Amino acid sequence: MPEGDTLHGLARRIAPMIGERVLSLNLPMSTQNTKHLIGYQVQNIQAHGKNLLVVFEKDWMLRVHLRMKGRALFRKRTSPPPLRFAPSVVLHLATSSWELFIRDAPVVLLARRGSFHFDELRALGPDIVADDFDVDLAIERAQGWLNVPIGEALLDQRWVAGIGNVWKSEGLFELGLDPFAPVGAFGQGEIRKLLLLLRERMRANVDGIAHRRLLIPQLNGPRITRFEAQGTKTGTLVYMRAHKPCRRCRTPILRALQGGRSTYYCPRCQPPRRSLEDNASSKCSSEPAVTPIGADLEIAPPEQIEPALHSQSR
Repeated sequence: MPEGDTLHGLARRIAPMIGERVLSLNLPMSTQNTKHLIGYQVQNIQAHGKNLLVVFEKDWMLRVHLRMKGRALFRKRTSPPPLRFAPSVVLHLATSSWELFIRDAPVVLLARRGSFHFDELRALGPDIVADDFDVDLAIERAQGWLNVPIGEALLDQRWVAGIGNVWKSEGLFELGLDPFAPVGAFGQGEIRKLLLLLRERMRANVDGIAHRRLLIPQLNGPRITRFEAQGTKTGTLVYMRAHKPCRRCRTPILRALQGGRSTYYCPRCQPPRRSLEDNASSKCSSEPAVTPIGADLEIAPPEQIEPALHSQSR
């Protein structure tokens, strides 16, 4: 599932739509009338957690959650908006200069911002990628998860919004923290250090994502987190590396389910912890050279994707 850095990168990528007026807005899978928004100005495009938010005039807002299979295509508009769409298209937004296609996203919601339809959005915690992220507020909110394993708590968007499975596993490994220990077993300083580390890594990722034209969170297999210049799949410290040697100590990386999601960890570098009194220091002293993990995206040639996005009427 695309994480917060992916959504912030997408929001930045489609920001040229801001200030332009709606030429057409189609929700092919919905019966909702959208014609009244034609001519409305796009006033803002932003992300909160794993949600993409497009704000129009008169307090109308579009919310998109890509979940596991959603994907987006953003491009210059060179022809009139299509009259027919492929079954996978759930949103098409066109302005005078640009158009955005969203495919296979299960959540596409248009309503006024004060509507009860956005109650779930209002329940989210502070966005870890946002400019105004308040780490002190996030530490304060941790009180509600003291008895929850930290590997599960980090994925609860009501505590902190935007963290997903990749960053959870990577961040806990970097700091040598036991993913199965409850949040209450860690001091405020450790929680602060973890959240600020994840924020730093995720924000470093946003620029690279923002410059991709075709955004595909998942395509024919496991998600890829980073590409080397030669195109080889590499980069993670523990994520998707089960049974491979730890990059620090060579102990095999393990995978376990937490709350139905996979957690990857090194049993030696992340020793078990039961309480604050436990010694949480890693047995491994060498620190790996850590580079920003790339986006949960894979780039496909436009000619492979665009024909499937829409078809013109005959």
